[in-house]
Amino acid sequence: MIDDILDALIAALQADANLPEPIATYHKVEGMVQGLDTTCSVWVPKVSYKAYTNDYDETHAQIHIGIGVDDMGADTGEARVRALAEEIRLLLTADQRTLGGLLDDSFLSDWEFATYNASQTEVLHLGEAIWEVTYYAPRTRPVPPDDPMDELDFNETISIGG
Repeated sequence: MIDDILDALIAALQADANLPEPIATYHKVEGMVQGLDTTCSVWVPKVSYKAYTNDYDETHAQIHIGIGVDDMGADTGEARVRALAEEIRLLLTADQRTLGGLLDDSFLSDWEFATYNASQTEVLHLGEAIWEVTYYAPRTRPVPPDDPMDELDFNETISIGG
């Protein structure tokens, strides 16, 4: 189920027409995958379960959302990351709080920013968010449907014993 949530998160980000600039690549990996254009990575370091019913567990996960901008200008690079961070926060708190019903609740609790001098010609500006989500996960594997029964003929006579 967590992969379904990550896929829906990426789809919501891709569909957001309010992002101040397009995000070129998306990855479902821990940490940033460096690129020449603006990139985004989403990952989950931990999922916690708490008994809820016989069929479902209340599930809490901290989904990390990382964005990276390659920009030699310190001011412009950091401003670009902050602008993306603010729109992502608004998207996830106002428009996509339940990701179309996949989640019961969510809250974007943190954004952290950093700048990394990758080389003399490359400066990476990074932002990492923690999006806390709650959903209900099934406690058991899905039961495959049984083969359909043969149709019964109620007009058939059955003799028992002989």
